[in-house]
Amino acid sequence: MERRRADRSKQRLTCEFVIGDRRHPGIVLDLSRTGLFVQTSASPPAGERVRVKLRPPGGAEVELEASIARRYAVPARLVSVARGGIGLRVESASDDFLQLVASIGRTGQAAPPRATRAAPLPPSNPGSAYQVRARQTSGSRSRTLRITAASEREAKVAASAELDEGWEILAVDPLPA
Repeated sequence: MERRRADRSKQRLTCEFVIGDRRHPGIVLDLSRTGLFVQTSASPPAGERVRVKLRPPGGAEVELEASIARRYAVPARLVSVARGGIGLRVESASDDFLQLVASIGRTGQAAPPRATRAAPLPPSNPGSAYQVRARQTSGSRSRTLRITAASEREAKVAASAELDEGWEILAVDPLPA
């Protein structure tokens, strides 16, 4: 049974969400004016309030307030083929978010929004630098990314957000300060 209040548009966008004083990276897989699904390793409880910062390609960041509607956990043995995440219910959003959703719905691609006027998120510890090595799952290409994150786990999630589908993370190594 479908419980969504609006049609979702599939779109991959990197994001960051804040729960309390903790920041978590994620990948938006689909969104609508009333909700979005974020692929993440974080598992906050349902009902928790979050602040989300979306990063559309080539555009200004867009912020919104949301609450956790549901969590989607994946058994450990399936993590290599499916990812867990959280379903978010939009509680308040700027006009820029609504314009972003509308532009994706029309074209299937994110149009660069205007700069938002949402209050800035509190400053965070930028974290440490990591070298993330990845390889193409159905080819011979490989890539090395430099990621700044609070932990190796968050560096892996951030690298996954930057890579297209069809890549697997081989190693996450801390870089000397």
